[in-house]
Amino acid sequence: MNWILERHASVDSTNRLAYERAREGVSAGLVVVACEQTSGRGRRDNRWHSPPGGLWLTLLLRPPRIEGLSLVAALAVGAALGVEWQLHWPNDLYCGTRKLGGVLVESRLSGQGCEFALVGVGVNANNSEFPPELVATSLALELGHEVELEQQLQAVLNSLSSYLDRYERKGLGAFLDELRGRCPMVGSRVRYLSEGLEHEALAVDLTEDGALRLEDGTVLRSVERIDLVS
Repeated sequence: MNWILERHASVDSTNRLAYERAREGVSAGLVVVACEQTSGRGRRDNRWHSPPGGLWLTLLLRPPRIEGLSLVAALAVGAALGVEWQLHWPNDLYCGTRKLGGVLVESRLSGQGCEFALVGVGVNANNSEFPPELVATSLALELGHEVELEQQLQAVLNSLSSYLDRYERKGLGAFLDELRGRCPMVGSRVRYLSEGLEHEALAVDLTEDGALRLEDGTVLRSVERIDLVS
């Protein structure tokens, strides 16, 4: 993929700007990058703390499929960071028990399939202070030194190019073994919130479309919250 970067000092949301560009007919490969977001969003419209010092970007794609796209994007981002990390299913990157980053995929579907997909990426890079309610970390904290943001951005985009090319050719199935190896929830007990009710169960595997299969046969594709049982 040949990326075309649209850079901003400060925006409310890179996903929102990328959505506008998609509606304007901009081709796949646009990357909206910002030094900070004032209204960054995660899953279920949760606020994403995204001050200067992090990597905040959104890719505009027009893919033939979107099944498992957020999982593949998370693998790609994690592979470029140079730290030991785990996939906190379905879309977050963790170092131990602390959140390092995440991926948010939003798409627009039509009768002909996927019109476009937005892959929002947020990584705590040189950030060292977080709101008290966040259990978070950053590349700088994990590595013991600040990273060069431009080099890190290029490493992430290069990795995304490689992973997304393979995903387009082979689908999610080509990544399931890697996903299982990165996801500590597989083989562990999890506690999750779904439709306002809390449940606890053993997660036994990932399905072929990236959902989490539980021991009782339940298949989780979307939850309000999920954590490992300590």
